Amino acid sequence: MKTSSISLRVADFLKQYPPFEFLGLQDLVQLAGTGRVKFHEEGEHVFDEGEPRGRHFYVIQQGTVNLYTRSAKGGEDLIDVRVEGDLLGIFWLMGEQPYRYTAITASDTLLYALQFEDFLPLVARYPAATRYLVDYFSEMPASKGEDADGSAHGSGLGLWLQKAGAHQTFEPEDFLTCAPGEQVKEVAKKLSRHHQQAAVVTDPKSCPIGIVTEADLCRRVATGEVSPEAPVESLMTSPVRTVGPDLDTGALLLRMLRHRLRHLCVTQDGTPETPVVGLISERELQMKFGRLPNALGRQILAASDVRALSRLRDRADQLLVEYLESEADMRFLIDFVAEIDGLVLNRALAMAEQILLDRGLEKPDIDFCWLAMHSEGRKERLIRSSQRTALVYADPPVEISRYCRRWFLHLAEEVSHILVGCGFPFDTNGRLASNTEWCQPYTTWKAYFSRWIHEPIESNIVTLTTFFDLRAVGGNPELAEGLRRHIQAEIKESPNFIPLLANDAMANLPPVTIFRDSVMDKAGILWSCIDTKMHALYPLVDVARVFALEHELEDCTNTMERFERMAEVLPDERELFRAASEAVRASLALQSLIGHHRGDNGQFIRPHELTKSDQEHLKGVFRTIVRLLDFAAAHFKLKQD
Repeated sequence: MKTSSISLRVADFLKQYPPFEFLGLQDLVQLAGTGRVKFHEEGEHVFDEGEPRGRHFYVIQQGTVNLYTRSAKGGEDLIDVRVEGDLLGIFWLMGEQPYRYTAITASDTLLYALQFEDFLPLVARYPAATRYLVDYFSEMPASKGEDADGSAHGSGLGLWLQKAGAHQTFEPEDFLTCAPGEQVKEVAKKLSRHHQQAAVVTDPKSCPIGIVTEADLCRRVATGEVSPEAPVESLMTSPVRTVGPDLDTGALLLRMLRHRLRHLCVTQDGTPETPVVGLISERELQMKFGRLPNALGRQILAASDVRALSRLRDRADQLLVEYLESEADMRFLIDFVAEIDGLVLNRALAMAEQILLDRGLEKPDIDFCWLAMHSEGRKERLIRSSQRTALVYADPPVEISRYCRRWFLHLAEEVSHILVGCGFPFDTNGRLASNTEWCQPYTTWKAYFSRWIHEPIESNIVTLTTFFDLRAVGGNPELAEGLRRHIQAEIKESPNFIPLLANDAMANLPPVTIFRDSVMDKAGILWSCIDTKMHALYPLVDVARVFALEHELEDCTNTMERFERMAEVLPDERELFRAASEAVRASLALQSLIGHHRGDNGQFIRPHELTKSDQEHLKGVFRTIVRLLDFAAAHFKLKQD
């Protein structure tokens, strides 16, 4: 057979698999022409860990190859299984370093040996192929919205949500300012003449002291509440909400959504103490970027009944899927969903309170806080799931304690039923604010945590750890902050608590690899599904929680943020913690997108549902978790199996 025919056959085979599928056919044929075919019987070593790297890397044409690495005890640990179309003996951007593992054939195997020096300059011309190789060999897969060098690529929604740097360059003519003594009618003329929605009221140093909008003119001047001849300071909203000039679009949107604003004033350093340099309006963002969540937030707070509230929450899911598909930044997504669900909860609280008032009950003058636990407490609930909530209220006077208990239980019951109507079912284990056990005064909650921390085994702490991810979503957040301070104080008095939690965090081990249409664990057992919770999210969440409690990061519940904070606390392990944060991002994104498309919680995924690139992302997640667990075991001085 002619050499050209062989090259075409090899190229046809390679074209079925990444990264070769991203290469042009002519380049692929040329690459195939420089290679050769190798045959190995079962049990042969293709290469060994520590051996100098040869000129070739390999593509498996037929057969199975097991990858091993030396263990600390002197044996060999199975770390992966490679099959048809997989690569061997190449490590992206690793230069001439020796082989990092031993490759042994598990069956009779046919390999295509291709020259490394021919491949690198060729693949560098194809960004998709480059990015795939980074994913394939990295402990921390690159985000799908990034190229190999970490820069953003592509266009559309995902890019503008995650891009770094200033939203725009601000010029003096882009916004209007006025002095506090100017008459309202003169400011109104300025707005009309310049076709602006708002003007910033500034002091003599050009620092913002307030803002006046078209809506203010309609609501207060047109109705006669404020005279057109009055100074504008009598109409302005003050203090004004300010931001710095370097916020990206996603951060601006969240700020508007969180504070129910339509304008943000931009100052030199983001504070009201420096001169104003710009004004960002919701309308401007809407015109530039299309569908945005801010109007949705206002509609949620104005929803007239449960059906309307449920429809609005459905619209939020539609937006979320668009954001997921456009590979928007995960930090934006988790904040977006948390803000929307917070608005839904607060509207439910208002509706429930009115129901109780209509029944003739009197609202007690007692502060309370609605607490989110579990994934919602960590801002990681991207798919609507069971309610895991609690309610804490300030210790009431003895004479009204029974009435307060009755009021808050009724309030929690009404809110819980409203949330069911919005697609958040009751927790089957009863971890709800409407359960008498989890609707308690502040002193009782403090006693709960004290008992759990000082008597963890008797309390069965493994079932209670998600209560340590508490987050205030309604009411007075100072009650939640007080509980977090109490938790930290009690942990200091119980030195055995953190090591015990760390030991429990080792319970969920990731698989070794994804093997054809199965998932293989350390014992070599094959499973039909990837469990995104048990195999990925739970070990990451549990380890992050332990480190956060150990280092008193009580203001931080999100798992990605916990790892990022730990990268600052323990700089020698910065790369590991950043890899762990990226592993959380990748796992959440995959689970959420598949779950929304299938209409379930995305927990169980069959390998054939994933692209090859997604499988490599997950393998990178598994490898990162193993490294993280190994480090945690050593850090907390646990016995390692």
